[in-house]
Amino acid sequence: MFRDWGNTAELFDKNLTSKLYWLLAVTGFLRASDINRIDDSKTIIALGILNLAIVSPKEKRKGRPIIHHFQISRHIDQTLCPVYTDVVYKQRIAQTSCPTPHFNNSSIIVNRLLRYIKYHTKPLMLDRITRYLHLLSGLINRPPNTPIPKARAIGATLASSAGVLADDIVTHAFW
Repeated sequence: MFRDWGNTAELFDKNLTSKLYWLLAVTGFLRASDINRIDDSKTIIALGILNLAIVSPKEKRKGRPIIHHFQISRHIDQTLCPVYTDVVYKQRIAQTSCPTPHFNNSSIIVNRLLRYIKYHTKPLMLDRITRYLHLLSGLINRPPNTPIPKARAIGATLASSAGVLADDIVTHAFW
């Protein structure tokens, strides 16, 4: 599907945005709520690896919110590369800071990665992220009357098919 869309740098903003969300969800085994909590000020790319931080995800340690750091490696095919897609997205849409209070704790400020297409200073809401993910996952061929697969499940299935050990998949999925 992404190959049919063409070069990432030439995508319409809506397709670029959808592609980034979906690639992050699949490669990082992330929920829409996790993607919504990515703090762009803590994001760096080093040696072709995208280092992200989810601020105060649903999980807590000893009753306190945590910052979950994780990495996504580049893909050899630039069309499927989440690192390259992130770079293009930031050049076109997330050029400036978008600091907002965390939804569950207003004392925590998160510099949102994800923005509305027309209003780049306005953070994208969770329901929009979910819609983008369902839009792309819904394009996957599947038997009639079966539910749309979750991006996290797609990521785990692809990792297993690529030979990743089950223990590693479980560890990554349930950080």
